[in-house]
Parts: sequence; C-alpha cells; structure tokens
Amino acid sequence: MYKGLKIAVPAIQLLAAFVFALPKYYHNIRFYEYHLNDIHNFQSVVVGLNFPVVALWVVIFLPLAYIPSLNGTLPPPAVTISVAILLALSVALFWYLVVTEIEMRTHGRSMLRFSGWLKKGTTLIVLLSFGIGSLVYGYVESWPLRHARPTEAVLVGIFPAIWGTVFIGMGMHDLVMSLRRER
Repeated sequence: MYKGLKIAVPAIQLLAAFVFALPKYYHNIRFYEYHLNDIHNFQSVVVGLNFPVVALWVVIFLPLAYIPSLNGTLPPPAVTISVAILLALSVALFWYLVVTEIEMRTHGRSMLRFSGWLKKGTTLIVLLSFGIGSLVYGYVESWPLRHARPTEAVLVGIFPAIWGTVFIGMGMHDLVMSLRRER
C-alpha cells in the first residue's frame, strides 16, 4: 500500500503546487476577475498542506531579501527556473519522507529517532518548534478572517493546526519512548 502512496502523494502535491504557481505566470485579467477568491482559497490550502516546506524555504530565503544588491532587483530567468525546480524537488521529497515516516511508525520504527541525548534533544526541539510555529501561524492567519469569511478562515487555519498537532504529538511520543527506554 505504501509503495503506491510514496509516488502518488508527492505527485499530487507537485500538481497542487504547480496549479498554485500557475496564476503567477498566467496574466489573463478575466481569469483573475472570475477566480480571484477561488485562487486565494486554493493557495491557502496548498500553503497549509506544505507548511513545513514553506517554513524552511522562508528561513532559507528571507535573509536574501536583506542583501542590498538583491533588494528590488528581479532575478534572471535561470535563477527563477532553478528555484522552481528546487521547490518542486523539496515538496516531492518532503511528501515522500512523510509517507515513509508514516509507514515506519506503523512498524514501531522512525527516521526521526536517534541515539544519544544531543540528537534526541535536537529532534525534540525541532519538532516542538515546528509544532508551535504551525499552531501560531494558523491562528494568526485565520483570526482576522473569522467574522468576514469564516470558510476561508477554516481553510487557512486547519492544515497548519493539523501540522502543529502532529509535530507536537510526535515530539511528545518520541520523548516518552526515549524516557521509557532509559529506565
């Protein structure tokens, strides 16, 4: 079962990311007039589903915005294409690893469990940071929309909330398992 999912889930996520990026390059005014709300909702869902990848990319590329020589200049097409390929590869790799981790955890193993207190502590801190960050992001992004557009508020906040719960749950589960083994 997981063999097919290791291919299908990353492919579906790549397709969703491609559809998400398409309006940025398809500049038809009528398209935006009729589908602007749908596009924003779809973007919210894609960003929420891929929140861990988006968070890593923000951490990587946010410092580049503060380099004076790059600020305000458009990157050459080769750089844009390279970044698009790297983004696509990171989304596909992330979802492949998610399916692999789910498969391993059903058998009582994990790619994220390490030996040694430093590696365990680092993994726990990273998982809890991603979890808390996901919950905060979902709350901050959905809170202003709760009265005006409640459906969009749910779409914006639900997937980061799920990721936050999953990351915190994994971290706590791994901590409990680690403490049981040390006794």
